[in-house]
Amino acid sequence: MHKVLFWDFDGTLARPNEAYSEALDRALRAYGYEIPFDDIRRCTRVIPWHNTETQYPHVTGEPWWETLYGRIRAFTEAWDIPAQVHDALCLRYREELRGYSYSLFEDALETLAKCREMGYACHLLSNNHPDLPLVLERMGLTGEFEKQFIGSLYGYDKPCMELYRYAMESTGVREDSEVWMIGDNPHMDIKAAKEAGLHTIWVGHRYAQDVGQRYADVTVDTLSEIPEMLLSIQNGNPFSYRK
Repeated sequence: MHKVLFWDFDGTLARPNEAYSEALDRALRAYGYEIPFDDIRRCTRVIPWHNTETQYPHVTGEPWWETLYGRIRAFTEAWDIPAQVHDALCLRYREELRGYSYSLFEDALETLAKCREMGYACHLLSNNHPDLPLVLERMGLTGEFEKQFIGSLYGYDKPCMELYRYAMESTGVREDSEVWMIGDNPHMDIKAAKEAGLHTIWVGHRYAQDVGQRYADVTVDTLSEIPEMLLSIQNGNPFSYRK
């Protein structure tokens, strides 16, 4: 049987973080500007997947960055930061994101390895910036995934169905395939994936919402529970909620 696992990154394999806000804060400080972190956080909330802009097929890769730079320009202008600083500040911001120190959950790599040993193809499915593949390479994680589906490289972000459909088509998913989405966000990872026809595993319960329990086929507290759960299903035992 063709067996596929799609993994979310932030909050699922990597610990919850504020990479976009922290990176902008560091870039601003590098140029001598100290802005309240709450204001920086509000600025980075304009990134597409934090609002309704989940489809932007003509703004991918470098154009995605240019769009983000324009929003940062508006933010810096509101704080009276000189226009001549803008380009250098944006490049520094991008560098800070590339170099961000993500912290993986301690059982992430072992869980991925066990799942691969069980015959599952592991793929990354993430709403993130176009340079995430470079970050994963720096962290030595490239080989953990057969394919990486990064929303900003395709122009679709979760919960958009197009990203799920594209990922399934690109990995050869068939009607008889066993396909799972594993994530922490009940709306973007769980509800959307379920509506796209995938089985779903809700990890961590970071978001205490009924949506996760309603749409998740299985809920787990830690990643290390996943291989055992998958093995149980392979052996013919029905999966059930863990609440």
